[in-house]
Amino acid sequence: MKFMRLLVLLLILSIALTVSGCIKYKKYEYTPEEILKGALEKYNSTSYEVTIISYIVSKDKSSENYQKKIECGIFKGSKFKIESNSSIVVSNGSVMWVYRNDTKNMVIGDFSKSDEKPKEGFTKLLLDLLDNYKLNLRITPDYYIINGTSKAKYHPIRLKTVWIDKRTLMPLKVESNYEFDKLNLTYVTEYKNLKFEEFDDSIFNVTPPKAQVVMRSYYFQKIEDVQKKVNFTIIEPTYTAGYKLKGINAIKQSGMSCVVLYYQRHYQKKCFLLIFESPTYELIEGEEINILGVQAWYKKWEFGGKVKFTLNNITIKIMSDCLSKQKLIAIANSLISQKYELTNS
Repeated sequence: MKFMRLLVLLLILSIALTVSGCIKYKKYEYTPEEILKGALEKYNSTSYEVTIISYIVSKDKSSENYQKKIECGIFKGSKFKIESNSSIVVSNGSVMWVYRNDTKNMVIGDFSKSDEKPKEGFTKLLLDLLDNYKLNLRITPDYYIINGTSKAKYHPIRLKTVWIDKRTLMPLKVESNYEFDKLNLTYVTEYKNLKFEEFDDSIFNVTPPKAQVVMRSYYFQKIEDVQKKVNFTIIEPTYTAGYKLKGINAIKQSGMSCVVLYYQRHYQKKCFLLIFESPTYELIEGEEINILGVQAWYKKWEFGGKVKFTLNNITIKIMSDCLSKQKLIAIANSLISQKYELTNS
């Protein structure tokens, strides 16, 4: 009898060890988020050079009518230099400029007073997928193939697919499917000839060429800082439907200026709220509405809804891809109330 009990105990112990062994040595299955974060950590912490080939494939899968764009990129975190026959993009980590050879136009972005920093290369690609897309993973012997579907209700790039080398975690190819109005095409980006190399910071301190037209963009975290860059009073809404101010952008070109207030929900990155303020006149369009005695217009657009009105020669536009017409009007209400308070004070 004791022998039988001992035999049963040994049998139970043997099964338990076998099961625990199976659990212990079961092959771990990565999630697409873990793969992207691993690649992001790797390429954010090193410097590299890579060739970037971009081209368009039409709906019939033909790319014969589209010219391939070939760029050489050098990347070191928020510092980078990307050159092609048509343009050059350079960032020293605080200031980024883009120059187009054909138009001789330049855009300069100053990030020195912003929490946001310039992003390009693998960093921009991987963060975009992590922040803005629902992901699923397919594994082949050589690649991680990650398919992304846009989290946003309105987005011109509804689908995005990236092929990542399993050994190096290098993105090899990206297909971005554009669906906008009657436009339906795929934009393909391929990465080749990756080289890891240390670059001195001086390589990113390049004097921009002389441009015919220059647009300057300044990024800030505080209203009081951006106010110094424009010659009109910026109004901040008292109601934002739960969105928090993430950053402010002042844009100046040829004597004209505008400010963009960017709001986001910390738990819902897919939704945005933008408020444009500028002394520049804009055409009237949309459904006419009245907000606190002010004539305004509401219109649906490709990425959601917008409300537009003018106060003391300042055009204000409120835009969101998630907020309802009623909430956009409520935000406008709080802005108009603020304006009246400033006028009467």
